Amino acid sequence: MTEPFPSATLNAELAHRLRHFTDANGEIQAVFLAFAHNPIVTEQFRSTTVALLRDGSLSTRDRELVILRTVFRCGAEAEWATHTRLFAEEAGLDARQLAALCDVGSLLVFDPAERDLVAIADQLHDDTGVESALRAAILERYGPAALVEIVALVAHYRWASTMTRIAGIARDDERAFPTG
Repeated sequence: MTEPFPSATLNAELAHRLRHFTDANGEIQAVFLAFAHNPIVTEQFRSTTVALLRDGSLSTRDRELVILRTVFRCGAEAEWATHTRLFAEEAGLDARQLAALCDVGSLLVFDPAERDLVAIADQLHDDTGVESALRAAILERYGPAALVEIVALVAHYRWASTMTRIAGIARDDERAFPTG
């Protein structure tokens, strides 16, 4: 495990802007405290997070499939814990489905459209590209705006995962990656 990165001291304005991003203990999430060393980057990260979580066109379930697969592939257990705590129930993701997102069990627990979301998260993670047949299926099913949103989700949560791992942030509760 990486030595934990020091948390930044927040000024009142930044603390106010981050007040909704809390961990299982009610404290501002550690990833935001790590970003807070650079307030300009923190604000960009915060505003993108808000836009993707609150204003996106994908359903909560579809969004979380993309995010959870991405953070798993990045090895960011702290991000996994946060998203499963905050959104798994709302997204209707059960233990078997969460395990499948971590390569424990079959992706056949998802319907074909959901498997396409997992596949695009994987392809974007692996090489920042998407096979033409998958791209066509996503465009047909969701449209171009959603394809842009999916790319943004994968990029944003790779960014979050990278900071989480570089900062040595541990998960804030018992929600580890399923292992079988």
